[in-house]
Amino acid sequence: YSPEENAELRAFWQEKKSRDQKAQQQRQEQDRQRRLAEEQAQEHAPKKVKAGQSRGGSIVVEALLNNKVKASLVVDSGAGMVVVSKAIAAQLGVSVPESSKLAKKDETIIQSVVADGRTVEAKLFTLESVQVQGAKAANVPAAVILVESGIQDVDGLLGMSFLNNFKFSLDAKEGVLTLEKTK
Repeated sequence: YSPEENAELRAFWQEKKSRDQKAQQQRQEQDRQRRLAEEQAQEHAPKKVKAGQSRGGSIVVEALLNNKVKASLVVDSGAGMVVVSKAIAAQLGVSVPESSKLAKKDETIIQSVVADGRTVEAKLFTLESVQVQGAKAANVPAAVILVESGIQDVDGLLGMSFLNNFKFSLDAKEGVLTLEKTK
């Protein structure tokens, strides 16, 4: 080949290589966008959670708190927030003072009315994440009651600070909690 023909061939192959690279990048971007859309659809798809029952007949689900601590929680739409036992709080690394008088300055202690009408002290904290099967919420306000709550068979309550992240329904007869992400 003459030098001119070599230059033309080189230019042709470089242009083809460039087009092929762009086409590959476009396919990769389309694949990435498709995977992202599938992940988002999966995240927002309704999750049917098979629930159990405590001895008192309450609906109980298994939750994973902060991606490390498993807890059995009563589904309680009457509870303003997630409430955990002192034992679960300890597993999460949350210190729990014996009373508000012994609380550190950076701890927020509130007065809370519980189901039996008593007013109790509770420490507020934030859970990095709460996951009930595939349904997950981040930065969930929570509380731990400073005195033993008397709740037996379970580790706390799955209250509205978690449930408000979802459109939810509870089929008590079938023991199924359905959670559909809203945000």
